[in-house]
Amino acid sequence: MCSLSWIRSDKSVQLFFNRDEYYSRAAASLPVMLENGHVQALMPIDPVGGGSWMCVNNHGLAIFLLNNYEISTLNDQKYRSRGLLVKSLGLSGTLEQVVQNIKSEDFPQYAPLTLCAFDCHKEYIWGWDGAVLRKQNPDGFIASSSLRPKEVIAERKALFDAARSNPDQLRRLHTLHSDDPEVGFCVHREGAGTRNYSEITLTTKQVTLDHAAGAPCETALLSYHLKRVA
Repeated sequence: MCSLSWIRSDKSVQLFFNRDEYYSRAAASLPVMLENGHVQALMPIDPVGGGSWMCVNNHGLAIFLLNNYEISTLNDQKYRSRGLLVKSLGLSGTLEQVVQNIKSEDFPQYAPLTLCAFDCHKEYIWGWDGAVLRKQNPDGFIASSSLRPKEVIAERKALFDAARSNPDQLRRLHTLHSDDPEVGFCVHREGAGTRNYSEITLTTKQVTLDHAAGAPCETALLSYHLKRVA
């Protein structure tokens, strides 16, 4: 139940992410700073799993995670929290280091997921289906849904295609409601909805995170800035 879209221009990328979650899950923290040597990373922390779904750092990296609900999991298997991947990878210094760290991860301990890593020049996307980790090449959009996933993702993709031409349209898209509460990017349905929204800009000089601890249609954004380390 999440949506990620992005748009690139010369040596920069803007990213928009809606995190949808059950209302019964404890609220995440506001973004906090974690440090590992010369790397400073900002990420909200999920108190349930101890990890996060998104992260930015002062080396110009952004990491995102979406659950994959299209693949069934073993009900009796005790998985490690997927958000811990973001927490560790977000302390990487380069995109190439993220790639190397991915290769050393023990993915069978995680339920199916999509993992995304960006800098201002390029991105890497991986899909883990519970058996094989594969690189993916989505065109500016990724989504997940726990209800009717194939149908909902296809309808959201159509909405994205109509709005993908500029950042202002993508920003509005992520506040969009729908008569079908699961299709709109800003979800409000019984038991679950959009709990967080993040807008990130990566350039060669600066990293900006605008974050809402609630649905973007009704929650003010808080701005965070990190100066890029060369």
